[in-house]
This record gives sequence, C-alpha cells and structure tokens, in this order.
Amino acid sequence: MGVGGGVLVCCGAGMSRSPAIVAAALALAHHSSHDESMQIVAKCHPLDLSPPLWAEVCGATERAR
Repeated sequence: MGVGGGVLVCCGAGMSRSPAIVAAALALAHHSSHDESMQIVAKCHPLDLSPPLWAEVCGATERAR
C-alpha cells in the first residue's frame, strides 16, 4: 500500500457494511483490535452496525491474520 493514497469504500447507505470493512482493514493494517478500530470509525462516521455482519467480518479477518 502506497503512502499518501486513499481508498474509497462504499455500500448502499454506508452505515453498516462499509464501516465494518474499513474497521477490519484498520485492525489488520495497524495490528489493533477490531473494537478499537470500530471506535475510530465511529468517531468519524455515523453507523448502524449489523452485529451478525460485524461478527462475520471479525471472524474472517482473524483467520487472515
């Protein structure tokens, strides 16, 4: 991943899927917990996170570590 680049992540309303994917990517990139990363995302963007989706995304990224 290059320095200074950006990434656009979007979905229908941007309230559940996009924040979940962004938080998971931050957790992987910064070797932090999923919850810490989601707190960062929540400070910057409103969300209505689906708990089953979040659990699935967390499980998938844990397997990727």
